[in-house]
Amino acid sequence: MSIIDKIIEKLKEDGSLEVTSDTTFDEFKDWEKILKPWIEEEEKKGTILVRPLDYVDFIDKAISEKCEKIEESETDFPATWEGYSKVELYYCKEPNIFIVRELHNDSDFTGVKYTVHKSVESAVRDYNGTIDSWIDTLLDHSRLEVRGAEESEERAKELEHEKISVEEIKKKVKPIFCVETGRGTKGSVFVCDTPRGSIVLKALKTREPYKWDIFSEHPIGRYKTIIYARNRRELRKKIEEWLERILE
Repeated sequence: MSIIDKIIEKLKEDGSLEVTSDTTFDEFKDWEKILKPWIEEEEKKGTILVRPLDYVDFIDKAISEKCEKIEESETDFPATWEGYSKVELYYCKEPNIFIVRELHNDSDFTGVKYTVHKSVESAVRDYNGTIDSWIDTLLDHSRLEVRGAEESEERAKELEHEKISVEEIKKKVKPIFCVETGRGTKGSVFVCDTPRGSIVLKALKTREPYKWDIFSEHPIGRYKTIIYARNRRELRKKIEEWLERILE
């Protein structure tokens, strides 16, 4: 397994990761093992890495190469003109997860948080919840008679329009993920999550090597196709690709 795949798999298993200017190497030791080859490469170039927060670039690199960024929002905070926050939403087709990346940076604190979601609904809630927290902070500041209060209120209103909806994200990523729910000597049953709902398919072995007859009924109507696959893992991936084509 490549380092990039290990990083994505680790994020999926853990569900979340937060790295801040206060994170210690002891707290980060599991990640340090995974990132070690890249760390050593950078050290050979003379790069000085002094804290776990310096390793965040490696995780960002893996996400940018393996996943697709589909939304991004950012704001600064007029209370100090130093605070800066950003939220990004990524979709990883394999292993079919969403990642919300949050960044906050000011003069006293820097932090990056990654949160993994298995559904588009959960990812959208997290993304919009981050924007809501910014809006609350800005509105609190706007009520004070201090420098930047007017700008805070204006930015809070703008941020309301940067929230996203489940429907628009589904249109952008079209996530399709199949799970084998039944297996017998003659074939398998797959249940596939799609933007149109769950689809049940039967995959029946034929006498010809690697040849499978695929039958689908609900909710897209009766479909039949032929897929060649050496094993069930390859079969699942090819079924997902086939569904992507017919659901476009």
